[in-house]
Amino acid sequence: MKWTFLIFKWIGRLEVFLLGCFRSEESHPSTLLTFHPSVKVKICFLILLNCAILSSMKRLFLILIFLCLMACQSQEEHAKVLVMQLGEPIASHRVKAYRALIAMGPEAMDALIVGLSDDNPRVREMSAWALSEIKVPAAHVVPVLITVLTDPDENIRVAGSVMLQRLGEPAVPYLIDALNAESPEIRLNAAYALGEIGAPHDTILPALIQTLTDREWNVRRLVVRALVTIGPPAVNALIQSLNSADPDLRRMAERALNDIGTPKARQAIADAKRRFSDQ
Repeated sequence: MKWTFLIFKWIGRLEVFLLGCFRSEESHPSTLLTFHPSVKVKICFLILLNCAILSSMKRLFLILIFLCLMACQSQEEHAKVLVMQLGEPIASHRVKAYRALIAMGPEAMDALIVGLSDDNPRVREMSAWALSEIKVPAAHVVPVLITVLTDPDENIRVAGSVMLQRLGEPAVPYLIDALNAESPEIRLNAAYALGEIGAPHDTILPALIQTLTDREWNVRRLVVRALVTIGPPAVNALIQSLNSADPDLRRMAERALNDIGTPKARQAIADAKRRFSDQ
């Protein structure tokens, strides 16, 4: 126990020394170098093991095991500290932390996901951008980024939509599911992102056309915009909607076709009006 106490004391003095070396007047508390308590325990255990009477091979084996444990722990803690640094008032500090998190790759994901719920909007936005940059399967990152579409900050919601667009086709199945989300913010931003991605048509178009009758006007408006963005490839599917028994669907399909504005689209609108006037 005496040795353990002394080792903790030495580690504490080392911390104070390092803090003095790395502290600057403009440093944020989150940027200071500290040892996590669990790392201290492992350091103590490692030193005590070296003091024990063990064979050299056993000693080496145990040292390697605990060095690995310490490395894993320090990576997790380091990612958390870097996420906090995304809220630094100094831009160069934020950029450095952002790049370091991307370089960490998948090991930074848990800390970045926590960052999406931070009180600081700068931390939330940069955490989302970093998640979109990390090379992981879409199944891991897209559902997380979709939650960004409900952020209270409009700039962050727009950024979330842009991130999903950048991911492209792998994000499409998740965005189509998001068209049925409870939140209208998620639905309208998902529709916008699908319009910007644009393909595959056979998957995106039926989902968007079905959402033309969404109960929220803003969602319907963004769906029309998405279909107009896709342009001529959407015309045939919209013409079919002009024959629907649902007057709301016909009205929104007509609006989309009118905005697309190709001769085929305008002719289809004229034919539909004539057909319904004759009935």
